[in-house]
Amino acid sequence: MVVPVELIVDDEIVLRLYTLEDADVIFDLIDRNRDHLNQFGEGTSDKYLTRESVVESLVDPPKPEKLRYGIWVNDTYVGTVNLTPYAIKQAEVGCYLGQEFQRHGYMTRSVNCLVDSAINEMGFEFGVVAEVHIDNTASRSVLERCGFHQLTNGEVLEHLFYGKGELPLGE
Repeated sequence: MVVPVELIVDDEIVLRLYTLEDADVIFDLIDRNRDHLNQFGEGTSDKYLTRESVVESLVDPPKPEKLRYGIWVNDTYVGTVNLTPYAIKQAEVGCYLGQEFQRHGYMTRSVNCLVDSAINEMGFEFGVVAEVHIDNTASRSVLERCGFHQLTNGEVLEHLFYGKGELPLGE
């Protein structure tokens, strides 16, 4: 699998794999957005209560196979989009964006770029899936604008599953 260190989304947005030097801006964004990030039980703000916890996650990530990209808009860190590989050429996409950066299309463009790269260049030819809280209409809209289709109806859980690509396991 070829993993790009950086993906240029457009003339405004660059996705870059996290480095240790990003710890302060990651923590600052999470710290400013705790209520926003917790509204659907996501847990990001609970995992990163201190700068040291962010540093630790960068030095010794709990899921080292996860590809964590920072979203940089004109050199300002605005959020993250990541891919967690599955065993057979399929991945799950996850993301968050600082509340102050919503409604500019940053997440839609970032997810679209990363997912297209995952399917067409990184070897995830069996597609990409996403899990989203049923009430998180903003994230659901991003996925739908990126060409994902709903795989479940949310009757059993409070979450919906979406997919894009071949998806032999996700349907």
